[in-house]
Amino acid sequence: MNSKKNYIPNILILLALSFTLIHCSSTKEATSENYIGLDSTLTKKEAVDELMVLMNMKEQVNKNMEITADMLAKSNPMLATYKEELQNFYKKYLSWKKIGDDIKKVYFDNYTQKELNMLVGFYRTDSGQNIAKKMPEIFRQSAEVGRKEAMKHQGELQQMIMKKTQSQ
Repeated sequence: MNSKKNYIPNILILLALSFTLIHCSSTKEATSENYIGLDSTLTKKEAVDELMVLMNMKEQVNKNMEITADMLAKSNPMLATYKEELQNFYKKYLSWKKIGDDIKKVYFDNYTQKELNMLVGFYRTDSGQNIAKKMPEIFRQSAEVGRKEAMKHQGELQQMIMKKTQSQ
């Protein structure tokens, strides 16, 4: 398979990883029924809005798109030439300005008001802010781990895609 086709699986893997990491960064510690940080005064929409601010979601989404472009450039030499174009594409279509409302809806639809209020309480703590602060670097390192592992098995994925393409 030629190098022009190699970038498609890489794009899909990195995009899936980026949104998974953003979402998963906020769940474990804040879901306890007895969590002290519970703030029941916020409406569900207010809780989502505040959570996005506390998690620095705007910065995280924008930074993660830059990281994704960097990872794509590293994983495919052909794409390295187009790194600036990748970054511009992400800024144009996948920036917080473009997808922020959709991400808020994901949180609104997947968490109860109580869970959102607990998450807000958690992200108001020093530990919550520490997670929010470190998340872009954690995402970068995690994406690099995923990229390296995917590259080890890229030939297998290409064979699977070719087999499927040939059988159609």
